[in-house]
Amino acid sequence: MRKYYFKIFCLIAVLIYTSQISAQTQPKSQVVTWFNDSTVEKHPWKAAATVFGANMAVWSFDRFVEKTPWSDINLKSIRVNYHHGFAWDNDMFLTNQFMHPYHGSLYYNAARANGLNYWQSIPYTIGGSLMWEMCMEKEPPSINDLFSTSIGGLFGEVTNRISSAIVDESARGLPRVGMEVAGFFLAPTKSITRMINGDMFHSRPRKYYRAYKPFPLHFQGGVGASFNADQTHLFKGKFSNIIDVQVQYNDPFEIEDCKPFDYFQLNATFKQFSNQPRLSRLSAMGLLWGKNFRPYKNHKMLYGIFQHFDYYNSDSLFKTSDKVPYKISSSAAFGAGLLYNFQNDLKTISMDMGIHFNAILMGANLTDHYVVNERDYNMGSGFGNKVYSQIKFSNVGTFYLGLNFLQLYTWDGKSPNEKLRPNYDTYNSQGDNGFTNLLIINPRMEFYINKYLSFNLEEMSLIRHSNYDFYPNVSYHTFEINSSLVYKH
Repeated sequence: MRKYYFKIFCLIAVLIYTSQISAQTQPKSQVVTWFNDSTVEKHPWKAAATVFGANMAVWSFDRFVEKTPWSDINLKSIRVNYHHGFAWDNDMFLTNQFMHPYHGSLYYNAARANGLNYWQSIPYTIGGSLMWEMCMEKEPPSINDLFSTSIGGLFGEVTNRISSAIVDESARGLPRVGMEVAGFFLAPTKSITRMINGDMFHSRPRKYYRAYKPFPLHFQGGVGASFNADQTHLFKGKFSNIIDVQVQYNDPFEIEDCKPFDYFQLNATFKQFSNQPRLSRLSAMGLLWGKNFRPYKNHKMLYGIFQHFDYYNSDSLFKTSDKVPYKISSSAAFGAGLLYNFQNDLKTISMDMGIHFNAILMGANLTDHYVVNERDYNMGSGFGNKVYSQIKFSNVGTFYLGLNFLQLYTWDGKSPNEKLRPNYDTYNSQGDNGFTNLLIINPRMEFYINKYLSFNLEEMSLIRHSNYDFYPNVSYHTFEINSSLVYKH
């Protein structure tokens, strides 16, 4: 575990270092347009070959290094998969709700690195996922993996843009090596494509490269502590060390000709030195299409269509109880959103607000009954909405309040008379029939220390009401309190 977090710390350090070097080498009067896809030569067959190669590389590692039984495939197993059809699998929460979307981002970035735009890259995430589900595993293809990989993988545009912001091809020496290493961690298939094309080893004169303005990327990272407890053990919770990362790309109110992900936000929390999952929270939101307008002076508004990804994971807090505080995800979600900004004439006070209404095509939430193999959560679909408001006082701090509501339905569940067999790998069910209401309340206070440092105090309350068709309903309340020292760039 310590080695894992040391790698996370090193990656964050490399990101900060290379972003500073990159910013110092960019002329302030220039504007970077990395994503004018109409001027980039497209290589669809190279993209397809990269997707195929990525699947073969991951399968080879699983088969010959990890020696997993499900990777022992042959023509017979492929035929069986085609005849069996899709099912719901019972893999652990991290695998289904995070690793599969990350795997999808490899397919997506393989296409983006070969000149294809957001919309043209979608068939590659679907095709790569179908190839894996139908051919690369000795078990029935998974319908939830197809959704999570194909749609969740589109957030590869986030790592695509961040890696492009970091790598400056006019740089040389150690700074250039650091940029390329950070870019590889973020978007491996993109870096491999650049290596094959020779772009990774070329130093381009600035007059041929970055003939525009600096990248509008805002990054902050924090280190601190977290306290987790629930309604039954208010003062006997679990302490963890945390690493927080927040990234925002672009000012949404300054976008003119909007392309997918011209504006996005990414927030991640890692926990260490505790029994909690290493990746505790990951949420991302990207603007697919939007329109700006200004109803009054100093007032800005944007309405548009957004893609959302949410991932919250925890483990039991106490050795004497197997009660898990929360497991929530929406790996495939889209919806309409409205953003608002106000700033006074003196620029001493600014206010931001937002409201989103989403359709959740694929989500997951903790259940109290369904436990098969490594799975203890329901899968399903539903809807949700997000509301947030924050006010900033210059030289003082920021006060933020966010609400996230989800309602997820599970309709293809097990019968209460059906006896579960924990070791039965092909048990096919979404979970426990019914629906769950989830409310996440997230207030945060940020106090500025200087231009680059601030102190954050944050609380997250999660209220769950699970309504089961065949079991008594369950209500549960848990909370976290986080404090951290944050560096902004």
